[in-house]
Amino acid sequence: MRAVAREIRTALCRGAIVVNKSTVPVGTSSLVEGITGRPDITVVSNPEFLREGSRCPTVSTPSASSSVRRPRRRPAGGRALRPHRCAAHRHDTTTAETIKYASNAFLATKLSFINAIAALCEAVGADVRDLVLGLGYDKRIGFEYLRPGPGWEGRASPRHLRAGPHRETAGYDFSLLRGAIAQNDEQLERVVAKITEAAGGSLDGVPIGVWGLTFKANTDDGGRHRPPTSPVASSAPALKCAPMTDGRGGGVHAGPQRCDHGGGPL
Repeated sequence: MRAVAREIRTALCRGAIVVNKSTVPVGTSSLVEGITGRPDITVVSNPEFLREGSRCPTVSTPSASSSVRRPRRRPAGGRALRPHRCAAHRHDTTTAETIKYASNAFLATKLSFINAIAALCEAVGADVRDLVLGLGYDKRIGFEYLRPGPGWEGRASPRHLRAGPHRETAGYDFSLLRGAIAQNDEQLERVVAKITEAAGGSLDGVPIGVWGLTFKANTDDGGRHRPPTSPVASSAPALKCAPMTDGRGGGVHAGPQRCDHGGGPL
């Protein structure tokens, strides 16, 4: 981000608008504005709410947050959204960046919650599928993202969420989100424990087939082609569980569902 800001600062024409589309840490727009050092340039934060595997439909019917850094100037970015007939909400850039961070944090918390409830159901003998139905019919909660699973990763990965505002930079300890991330780590351990139990208590010499090497169904993105420092590198839960089973003696045989990249190493 810093390198791109330095590169464009001399190439942009007067009055240009710089739009940050990525999910970025809070404060990125101010960072870009400071690096460009161009008072004639407007820096806009318009974080994407696009779903992997369904980007075209979500581009044509977007949910967008458009903002400008300097309120004394006319808000920029709204004209580009008019053809899509979507609501264009204008905020200061810090708020726009925090909206996306909060959306990811809320989704992560909801997923961790239903996984914790699933573990509770196992402990007390309740049926989590019936419980989800009961929760979903409550209009205050709904059915979305109430499916227990092996854990959550992807764009709202624990690494990405940990990169958000924290006590040292913002003066607030987001303990609720830390709890959601900790529960997600426990869920991965719980999956491996279930595999070990199903194998008779030991994984020594047990062949283990792993599916789901993409972090989302109907995509081919398992994080393999991203740099190690990327927030979504090796982001599928299966890629987190596989080394844990391998380290306990299991022989992992991984078969990607849609990841056909020429047979290279995952």
